[in-house]
Amino acid sequence: MAPSQKPTVLSARTHRALGWVTPGPEDALTALASVPVGAQEAQATASSLPLVVYYPPGRAPQLRALLGAAGVARWQSHELAHQPFGLRFYPFTALRGRPQGAADDDPLEWRLALHDSPDAVKPDGHPFFDPHGALSKGTQRIADLFKTACEDYDRALAQVGLLAQAGLLVALTPLRPDTLTIDSAALRDLNADDLTRLHAGEALKLAHAMETSRVHLRRLDLKPKAGAPATETSETDGSGFLDAVLSAMADDDPATVEPR
Repeated sequence: MAPSQKPTVLSARTHRALGWVTPGPEDALTALASVPVGAQEAQATASSLPLVVYYPPGRAPQLRALLGAAGVARWQSHELAHQPFGLRFYPFTALRGRPQGAADDDPLEWRLALHDSPDAVKPDGHPFFDPHGALSKGTQRIADLFKTACEDYDRALAQVGLLAQAGLLVALTPLRPDTLTIDSAALRDLNADDLTRLHAGEALKLAHAMETSRVHLRRLDLKPKAGAPATETSETDGSGFLDAVLSAMADDDPATVEPR
């Protein structure tokens, strides 16, 4: 399966003659490097996938689950006790940003978008729009579901902000300051005031979910341990695979959205 391309906002101008094909259970896991995760699904997601905070310079952070590098899946669907919303509704996704040409102080907005994968977006698929240019019934249902999901993404964003204020986020690797994980030592050393503040904002649950999920990072970094002989797998995938996954996250979420 071909890797997904950078997502674009769904619009009649671009997608009126196209439709979507219901993907197979492994399609999104192969095509995507990561998916956004909402506050309500963070704990369930952490049981199977590593959670990180992606924080591109000059933009709002995002809570994301890492999946693999484009075209190379690291999980199969039967291994996931919970599939994040963004996986279940592939090729649909949501983009948060400002339309091109908008002022810097204009509010950010969520827009329904598509991973333009040739395997999932086709002229003979379920139509995105009806003959009059309005969303088809099937697409409108998905748009309504994404509206609820985006509200949960915003809740996760607020909780991530509380974790940052408490000094609990650190770079996942020294070379990737835009990708953060939980600081285990700082989490253990929280004082009573910070614990109370994080609990009140429901961010303490997110901190523990991120801590739990760290064990799954092993699947994304197959660098052999010191003194261990290199295997065929480690030579093929190697320590660069995690870097490839992190680099691919930028393709999942462009900085701006298309004008209406």
